[in-house]
Amino acid sequence: MSDSKRIASLKASALNGSIAAIQELEGLTWRDVVAPMESWNIVKQLEDGLADERENTMKVLACVALATAALVKASYGQDTISVHWDTVERWTAALIYHSGLPEDRPTKKPAPDDLTISEVVVHLESFLQVVVRTNAVPPGWNSDRVRRIRFFRPIVDIWRICMASETLYNPYPLCDVIYELFLYEVPGPQNGQVLARAMFPEEANDEGYLALRRFALDLNSGAQPGSWANLRTLTSMIFCLETGGPGVHPGFLPILLEMAGKLASRRTKPLLKAPPEALALQSLSSILIPIDIAMANAGYKEIKTAVEMRVLFISANLEYQLAGVRPGIKIETWRSLRDRLSAIINAAKPFLLWPSIRKLAASQLHLVQRSGLEVRLDQGSPFWAEWEDLKQAVADLQEADEPVRNFFSVCGNLTCGNETGMNDISLRACTGCYQVAYCSADCQRKDWTAVHFARCSDYAKDIEGVQLPGDSKPCKQDRAYLQARAAVDVRKWEERIETLFDDFYAHDEGTVDVSDTNCLPIDWVIPILKVDYGEFVHQREAELSVVRLRDGWRTVMHDCCYQCPHMEEVLKWSRQASQERLAIIVGPVIQESKKGIPYSQLTTLELLQEL
Repeated sequence: MSDSKRIASLKASALNGSIAAIQELEGLTWRDVVAPMESWNIVKQLEDGLADERENTMKVLACVALATAALVKASYGQDTISVHWDTVERWTAALIYHSGLPEDRPTKKPAPDDLTISEVVVHLESFLQVVVRTNAVPPGWNSDRVRRIRFFRPIVDIWRICMASETLYNPYPLCDVIYELFLYEVPGPQNGQVLARAMFPEEANDEGYLALRRFALDLNSGAQPGSWANLRTLTSMIFCLETGGPGVHPGFLPILLEMAGKLASRRTKPLLKAPPEALALQSLSSILIPIDIAMANAGYKEIKTAVEMRVLFISANLEYQLAGVRPGIKIETWRSLRDRLSAIINAAKPFLLWPSIRKLAASQLHLVQRSGLEVRLDQGSPFWAEWEDLKQAVADLQEADEPVRNFFSVCGNLTCGNETGMNDISLRACTGCYQVAYCSADCQRKDWTAVHFARCSDYAKDIEGVQLPGDSKPCKQDRAYLQARAAVDVRKWEERIETLFDDFYAHDEGTVDVSDTNCLPIDWVIPILKVDYGEFVHQREAELSVVRLRDGWRTVMHDCCYQCPHMEEVLKWSRQASQERLAIIVGPVIQESKKGIPYSQLTTLELLQEL
């Protein structure tokens, strides 16, 4: 039989649904024996019979493989291939159906096994990759939003489900398809919102995070090629979630910082060596923006994690690489990146009050100085101003802590008995609980073995106050430090506090008229002093205010219906309490006098560390 007759026989068998014939035609197409257009026409003729077939998955896979070969071997221009876009949509929908995913899609077929699902997804991935490379999208398709969403929503579902699975094939390249055809072609916030809803459906919210997390971790570990294309795709999807979706999950902050750390490498200098077409700065921007937003809204735990991952050192390295404007780079992009780095440094400053974070920050400042990087930074840049302020804040806070460390008057080692002032003795507090202090390391060791070992953790429990949700609250050493810090400051500001309490009791003394019939008797409420350290790093002192609590410590109430002038601060605080990052409320266990606080009975009632 001649080749032409054999090919004609194969075509006839293929049109009758022969899997073997379709597969043989695919091989001939790859070897250029059969013209690509002939193979494509066979696929197009089969779509009415097979694309909707519900029984034989293997026939569908064979047809898609033939279509993939035809697309690869053809030299189609956009005007030619776009007329076949309906065929692309039909076979894509067929593959999605035969994958059995998404699971909530109505079907009478038994659920396919993992091997079958993976094989279908591999064919879908290969087919759509070729569609992207051949620029097969027809003119006007991008403007048809409903059609685009109908096409892409199940593709995103499949990518999310498979990437989050431990047993299915993980279709990494399918992420590129989503980016190229859905995000890159028609950028905008609407696409980000659509992608976010598909990536994070209410019934499977965690799957989306697991999918992106797996992709990011594999890029960081080298399991997937760390190409600029892969980095651009992943960071663009994460950025869409921040701008159009539920925001970046806190669990992504360490992953993004690790990516930023790789780009900040002074040894490889990836940003300086990247070609212009790599869009390196755009990828870096997509990393820094969610880091900046996450840190600006972060609490203790996230900031500490970021500092532990050397966010300050990474920022300094990136600032050094971005010091000069490269040819072909938009000045707006360059400035925006450097502004983001300054903002990241600034976001960490308020948390320097916590000793554990301050210690980590100081070690990174020392590392930047020791490596010689600091002298290479642009000293006229906004970043340099933030960097110098950060260094000064660390130094000032260390100095401000001296009264806290030396607050105690008697050595905690009862066998010692030394007191402050005797022989210029300076007592240093235990940093585990800040409840006792010692005149020497020897006294601390003796007391630790004899007594304090069993009591230190109990002391820390006593000062925890109201439990906070999750694990966002500071570690016990930091909480104990803040209590000691407040105790020292309250004693130092005694006159200011007396004035605040005079204003608080103005009703009782008749100096302020009762402005509303609903004003409650002052005896019904308990005065509480709020010492807010949120701006301590910037202002070098805490803000003091007196609030009244009634019906429990958790309820902040205004019993004058917000009419009295001296209660405006209470109203402001009650509305903004959830936004406070760093505050401590101290008050008496038993309030015996109406003026002032019996300082011997100071206790921590609550630490506010809200996200």
